[in-house]
Amino acid sequence: MRNVVKGLFLSAVLVALTGCGVNGKWTMQSVTPESAKAHCPIQAVCLMEDGTYQSCSQMGGKCKMENGTYTYDQGTKALTFKPAEGKEVKYTAELTACGSQMKVTGGEKGKEWTAVMKKG
Repeated sequence: MRNVVKGLFLSAVLVALTGCGVNGKWTMQSVTPESAKAHCPIQAVCLMEDGTYQSCSQMGGKCKMENGTYTYDQGTKALTFKPAEGKEVKYTAELTACGSQMKVTGGEKGKEWTAVMKKG
């Protein structure tokens, strides 16, 4: 009986840990300050386990699709996108609520913004 309980506990821990990562589909919930929404165009991004991504950015009211590779360093909270076409972009990203939300901060000095992304 003890081994069964131990096995169930370890299984639950494994399931919890695999759900807490940065991989998955993320959708923007909010941006602060509100006036910075134009500087934070990404509406949705899908981060795959193989280090690739696809995103939908709002450009002039239309969705512009982009793909490339990304890296995430949980220790430094550095989220870096390398689009197939264009320049590398770096953000600070912090996972919250066991990975169900992510706060992403970016922008230039004086024009910083924070977006709250929801997983799912």
